[in-house]
Amino acid sequence: MKSPHRTVLALAAALAVAAVAQADTLERQMENLARFEKHAGAPIDSFFYPRLYQWQALGKEAVAVWSGVNKVYLLKVAKPCINLDWAKTIGVTASGGTVKTRFDYVTFDHQRCQIASIQPVDYAAVRAEMSTQKAEKDR
Repeated sequence: MKSPHRTVLALAAALAVAAVAQADTLERQMENLARFEKHAGAPIDSFFYPRLYQWQALGKEAVAVWSGVNKVYLLKVAKPCINLDWAKTIGVTASGGTVKTRFDYVTFDHQRCQIASIQPVDYAAVRAEMSTQKAEKDR
């Protein structure tokens, strides 16, 4: 039989790890948002969106979505958009396979957050920057 003291210690350790992971996650989202913004092009009105291949939360009001292997777009949503940074899954509305600024939405957890801006992202540059930073940390 486990002692109550061990159980409490294990629970406290798990909560501490979870708190650190959450703080790191929000910090990492902000770092990734800055990186994606750095490599984003000028805002566009729409893009072809056959399906959602992948997505990444970038804070409270932004996500990156992949419409193809290297076709990445930075979507910023209108406020308020509550808990987008913690969404487990998202959807993106589209009409006729096209996502449009101010017409379509990022959807999650029974919410619809209107897309305020769309920017194409040079994802090769994002990956290169991440590789360089990893190499520098490994030295």
